Amino acid sequence: MRTNPTSSAAAAPVLTPSGRATLASALALAAALATSAGCIGADAEVEGDEPDPTAISSRADASTFVDKVTAGYQAWFGCPTSDLGTNWTHWSYGNNPEPGRISFELYPDVSEYDPRDLCDTNLGNLGNGQRARLYNAAGASVIDTHLRWMAEYGIDGIGVQRFVVGLGNPTRSYEILRRIRAAAERHGRIYYVMYDISGAGEATWAEDIKRDWLALVEGGEGHAGSPQYAHQDGKPVVNVWGIGSGDRPGTGAQALELIRWFQARGVYVAGGVPYSWRSPGGAKPGFDEAFAALDLVQPWSVGTFASRGDLDGHFSDLVPGDVALTDQRGQAYQRVIWPGFAWSNWNAPPQNGIPRRAGDFFWSQAYHTARLGTGAYLAMFDEYDEGTALAKAAVDRSQTPNDQYFLTLDADGTRVSSDFYLRLAGAATKMIRGEAPVTAQVPIERIPGEAPPVTSRLAAGAWLPAGGSLTSSDGRFVFTYQGDGNLVLYQQGAPIWASGTGGAAGRVTMQDDGNLVVSAADGAVVWSSGSGGHPGAALELQNDGNVVIYAAGAPVWSTGTAGR
Repeated sequence: MRTNPTSSAAAAPVLTPSGRATLASALALAAALATSAGCIGADAEVEGDEPDPTAISSRADASTFVDKVTAGYQAWFGCPTSDLGTNWTHWSYGNNPEPGRISFELYPDVSEYDPRDLCDTNLGNLGNGQRARLYNAAGASVIDTHLRWMAEYGIDGIGVQRFVVGLGNPTRSYEILRRIRAAAERHGRIYYVMYDISGAGEATWAEDIKRDWLALVEGGEGHAGSPQYAHQDGKPVVNVWGIGSGDRPGTGAQALELIRWFQARGVYVAGGVPYSWRSPGGAKPGFDEAFAALDLVQPWSVGTFASRGDLDGHFSDLVPGDVALTDQRGQAYQRVIWPGFAWSNWNAPPQNGIPRRAGDFFWSQAYHTARLGTGAYLAMFDEYDEGTALAKAAVDRSQTPNDQYFLTLDADGTRVSSDFYLRLAGAATKMIRGEAPVTAQVPIERIPGEAPPVTSRLAAGAWLPAGGSLTSSDGRFVFTYQGDGNLVLYQQGAPIWASGTGGAAGRVTMQDDGNLVVSAADGAVVWSSGSGGHPGAALELQNDGNVVIYAAGAPVWSTGTAGR
């Protein structure tokens, strides 16, 4: 098992949702920061008509949570346009951002925000000549835009970060949550409260959470009554992040008492726990009983691996033990999926510390998660600070200030659109929910309008739903599982091989044992390749027209259609 960050990730040890315990206390002071003139805010209301319901792919069902794919949501960036008393929170160190005085890594794409929610900076013009502007995350229009994106791209919803250290002055955070509720209800996304205990008082953190919950969710604010507040088994969901983490407050007894307090009130309790929570030394001592009491376990993975090979190792060496233990205890389990990481502008080099690899790093995690059959938490929707944001971002240097380094989406040498990671998150959500083929290859176009990557391979454990297909890299052959239940190989539209199956379609699975299996809608196996006994084998649709299952480089089955 791997219990420590990889050597290649040494500059970015296991990272928190905020990533900065030293800055978390700034949230408590946010309401006291001075505002400045020069911008007219759009905080108070969202102008315009209600969205066309047909623009929403589907209204996320808030009655279930464990099967959902939600993203962490900070909404913590400030600029002087805000009506909630923030200045430049999280963009810089309290003053107008300028070269060498910034505290975020990935530059946002602000082109879709209401101009009234944007503020000019002291940074140089963008490479395209436009002014360098940043957005006010508390603006109702900004929040509405973010929830609209989630609906448009198919992300189920958000876990709203509430830092316990900042609960003493709730004015700003209460209003932000009201705006989130309105936008979530408008766009059909789920939301739930996620308490981050970073920097909270050792003796008081649990009681602070209780007081806030009673006022915020069960009390006058009444969020549990929202039709879009996340529920599981009829219970409102809460997530407490940082339980058992070595640099977070609290004892195992405190955590257990808090979990039981919530559960006695009919609340479903998810917990953000250390990545190696089961391993000796992987968490603070004395937390085993608290971990066992959680309804859902969510190990924090950001910074624990840095390459495709390393994360593959984690999913083969460590994750199965997590799943086995939580299954044994009757607990739910969710994976944390993240796109990449860097914080060179405000903490430490290197630049582009854990590369996104044009989405391959994110997608590989989603692929393994889909094979597990669990829900997922995406870290994070809007954290530009550490380069983990999925929200729209600068595609290249033409969209960043000319006098300061910022991470851009083309940093790995591949150009992608500013919404690429939103589209990728939406595709991952469908795959994890079983609504799209389980494939190890990124399935979407890098830039809309470009041809998507050709998928000619079905890896071990991957499967095709009805209507799913593989295409040879030269485009001449298509191997498709039809809606009538027949698996057919086509050469430029003409069938050249078929499984001969029919009826209600289920799925085609490349099993881990090397057998290719066609299952009907009721799960009954109606055809197989008979190639079991070859763990790790994968299927390839070749350019010569042959469909071949390879194990350790040797063919073990084929359609016998080569030479076309």
